Amino acid sequence: MQTKLMKALIKKTYGRQLKLIVTILVTVSSAVLFFYVLYYKDNKYTNSALQPINGVLNLTDGFFPEKDLRFLTHEWEFYPGVLLTPSDFTEGPPDRYRQYISIGQYGGFETGNPVRSPHGSATYRLTMNLPSPQHVYALEIPEVYSAYRLYINGALISQIGNPDADLYEPGLQNKIYTFNGEGQVQIILAVADYSYYFSGLIYPPAFGDPFSVNLRQDTQLCIRIAVFLISIGCLFLSFFLGIRVHHRYALVFSALCLALSGYTVYPLIHTFLLTAIQPWYTIERFCYFSMFLFVVFLQNKLCKTNRIAARISVAACMMLCVLSIICGIFMPYWNLTALKAWSYLFAINKWLTASYLVVLAVTAMYRQIVKEWFILSGTLFYAVSLLADRILPAYEPIYGGYFSEWGGAALILNLGFMLWSEIFDSYRYRILLEEKQHYMEQQFSMQHEHFIQLQEKIEEVRAVKHDLRHNLRTFRTLVDTGNIQDIRNYLNQYEKQPALQTAPFIYCNNLTADAVIQYYVQRTRSTQISFHVALSLPKDFPFPDFELCIILSNLLENAVEACSRQNEQERRSICLRGKYTNEQFHLIVYNSYSGKLNKKHDRFLSSKRNEYGIGISSVKKIIKSHSGICSIQVIDREFQVSILIPIITPQKQK
Repeated sequence: MQTKLMKALIKKTYGRQLKLIVTILVTVSSAVLFFYVLYYKDNKYTNSALQPINGVLNLTDGFFPEKDLRFLTHEWEFYPGVLLTPSDFTEGPPDRYRQYISIGQYGGFETGNPVRSPHGSATYRLTMNLPSPQHVYALEIPEVYSAYRLYINGALISQIGNPDADLYEPGLQNKIYTFNGEGQVQIILAVADYSYYFSGLIYPPAFGDPFSVNLRQDTQLCIRIAVFLISIGCLFLSFFLGIRVHHRYALVFSALCLALSGYTVYPLIHTFLLTAIQPWYTIERFCYFSMFLFVVFLQNKLCKTNRIAARISVAACMMLCVLSIICGIFMPYWNLTALKAWSYLFAINKWLTASYLVVLAVTAMYRQIVKEWFILSGTLFYAVSLLADRILPAYEPIYGGYFSEWGGAALILNLGFMLWSEIFDSYRYRILLEEKQHYMEQQFSMQHEHFIQLQEKIEEVRAVKHDLRHNLRTFRTLVDTGNIQDIRNYLNQYEKQPALQTAPFIYCNNLTADAVIQYYVQRTRSTQISFHVALSLPKDFPFPDFELCIILSNLLENAVEACSRQNEQERRSICLRGKYTNEQFHLIVYNSYSGKLNKKHDRFLSSKRNEYGIGISSVKKIIKSHSGICSIQVIDREFQVSILIPIITPQKQK
């Protein structure tokens, strides 16, 4: 016996380890393939279009503007520490220090020089040789940190904010500019920044015909709007369910969706509106770190993490949220060392969080606390996204998001899927409890009304019994007188007493069923509906009273409603028949109806609303739980519901 138990335990442990290994291998390989495809198919830096060389882009040969969309990433002329204008280039490049840089190669104006300040001013210049004849071109300038002037062909095309040091005013907006071009075209971007972590031209501009440039931007906007709307929808749904079922983790997930919405919305804001650095980027950073906080909190709860480890991890995430606000406020006063320290802290936080979440998920699955593989898959996907961000740093998405954004979205979706499954289970359980409570209240009301009727009849009979002695004495006196007519008159008056006219009628011995029937008999009397009952149930009927009440109430309620919709000239009738024999419960309800039925996919729709009836669904659910049979037929303008339920008694179970 012990040998068999040991073999079963070993087999179970081996199967758990195998499932864990397969999940890790499949997720990691899928994530690596996904990010590899993104890097080569949705990356501005891997675009195969011809790039500038030494600040010059030659497009005179084989260039068709109508079919071209390129991203200007390589070898822009860069003049640090100065704001130049087209007049400075009338006699060629000015006699100033310059270098050729790729857009996004450095974090800002320091361009890799550890002693140069990340803040200040700089000028970017690009010369393009365009083919003839003249054509309309579009140039997309993404967010430039944090104020700039744009010159094309010697003319000032636009100014965002004010880059002058004495009058510096930051401004951010993603803009598309169009111009007519032929031959040599010079693009000059004079930029200043004194207020943010990044500085200068960080994201590669897009260049091509207006249709292609606008189509790319519109596609990217549609994707971001869709993500934003989905996150908002998840926010409201989670909040509603959290309030509805009192699920506090649902409220935490709604807060996570709110942070995701705040992180997602800022590119949309900067596309449609001209904004300043503060407070938008501080809010954006805070939302980003808040997502870490809520994710760690939820995964700690789902994986049942040790209380001390959970508190430490949540406290660390809360500290980073506070630091993100402080850093956003004081960042304009930081030097390069402080900015790099913040960058390292930001990277370390991402790696530590990813490692912590992976360890949590693996441990929980191994201990069978969390059986769902998608929790581990989402966490591993996020970890691989951070690894891809380090291995493939030269990545700027054309349409989608960054690697970490994809990984974070996968983690949140997997976490939300598991959490929502619990929330919906709680919601369904709550709905079931509310439905059960409703029918229990209805059953209690019926029984209470039935009890009051019986009590009234008993009191009337008691009064008649009390007065019977006096009536007998009067009757004896009349008999002694021998006046037959007086005796007859007295008997006629005596028989007219209400207590002798009607007596409480018992339809069946089961108190629950009798109370329900009495309730609907009273309803049908005022609506001229004939109600015939032939139900034989014992007092100790071995079937749950609550479920019996649901079956009878729903079927009789539907029958009364159907009869009420008939014309007054039509015959209205309800017939209830049933019995309990041979451990089987038979029940048939007949009722007349107006002749109009709503059906969809062979299912009857409620006449109150154009939806499937809730009452019949509840009845079928109970019948199915007892392995019973329910048949619904319409014969000669008569609606029939037949039920057969096997009753398993305690003796039979033994």
